Amino acid sequence: MKNGLGVRTDTVLYPRDLQSIDTTLYQPKESELIARRVFSLKTDDPEWAETIGYDKQTRAGSAAILNLMASNLPFVDVDVTRAIQRVHTLATAWKLRFAEVEAARAAGKQLEPAKAAAARRYMASEENSLAFNGDAGFNILGVFTSTDRLETSAANGDWDTLGETDGPKIVADIRKGRMAQNKLDGFDTQVLVLSAENYEYLGYFMSDRYDITVLEYLRKVNWFPGGIYAFSEISNTKIAMLDNRPEQVQLSIPKDMERLDPWKDSPFSTVIPVFQRISGLVVRFPQCISVVTGVQS
Repeated sequence: MKNGLGVRTDTVLYPRDLQSIDTTLYQPKESELIARRVFSLKTDDPEWAETIGYDKQTRAGSAAILNLMASNLPFVDVDVTRAIQRVHTLATAWKLRFAEVEAARAAGKQLEPAKAAAARRYMASEENSLAFNGDAGFNILGVFTSTDRLETSAANGDWDTLGETDGPKIVADIRKGRMAQNKLDGFDTQVLVLSAENYEYLGYFMSDRYDITVLEYLRKVNWFPGGIYAFSEISNTKIAMLDNRPEQVQLSIPKDMERLDPWKDSPFSTVIPVFQRISGLVVRFPQCISVVTGVQS
């Protein structure tokens, strides 16, 4: 397609061409943003930062009744260390053929946003995976890879071999992890996270009367006021209970997802890139994470 000056215009993308792409890209579905529903975001670091730093405390400090003439003050920072984490770039892209642009313009329609939706899902999935599983290769901390976390073995385990009325055994395993955390001063379990498969076992019943499921029981007793969340890439062998209050743990994202300007990679197509910057979990108090192992073999 050429304009009146004989210059091709089908190889140029205008802001109106990208409107539907941006609308799709920047309006993710809540169901995709599992990590952001579990953790508050730490966004106060500069977008360009290569590393971030924060204080990490392995156990609570102390206070004491003190004689006014004493000099041996107890300190809250006796077990505080300075943690440094690198900031990494997540990115993906897709190609837009100029034939697609020309067809949309000719029909008076916006560009098909399916590829933008796929890019958005891929970015959200990778963000979720880093938050829960971390990345050992890049030394990114996640729930199940954080150091100094609480960890206990399941009282029963082998959920995949239980019968549909064995709900009390599942509850006992969950209780053990929750108790390990709540017995510590200053911690209050808020959230349960587990694999999508293990979430299905919460549909097992608490007795042979088939009157109440594990999930219904957990909600009734309000063990997890912050919610129960499932993510497909969490290992079936573990579950985790979190005190996810912002002063305990956050997800560090110095730069949220952004679409960069397209560039031509051939005479017939252009590349649409998106990226964000992430550092993983900022775990200020490691005991805010309580993991139960042996849930499945």
